[in-house]
Amino acid sequence: MAKLGVQFLSLAILVTWSSILQARERQALERFQLGELSYLGYEYGHREPVARVRDPDGYVHTVLEGNYLGKKGGVVVQITIHRMIVSEVHSDGSGWGESRHYLQAEDRKGESPSPLEGTE
Repeated sequence: MAKLGVQFLSLAILVTWSSILQARERQALERFQLGELSYLGYEYGHREPVARVRDPDGYVHTVLEGNYLGKKGGVVVQITIHRMIVSEVHSDGSGWGESRHYLQAEDRKGESPSPLEGTE
């Protein structure tokens, strides 16, 4: 019986999350897979972190923490000088999980992130 309750709760959360995603206006970078986007870097001189991201068509977008991007409802949770962290909420059938994706700045691709940078 407890498992049925957990499955029902997971379904209710999925329906609620899906409703939230559908109810709001889509942002430009939600048309693309995360892997198609290039993190160009951090822009200085603002009160909050600002990133520049290039889409596959070559257009450069301004991105702030809290913006949505990617086809799976990803939310930018952190912007640092060298990377941007995007969180996606998903259901695996037995519950909810979160996936974190790291978009490295183009000049840093292939490097391991510094343990001091962008701690979660």
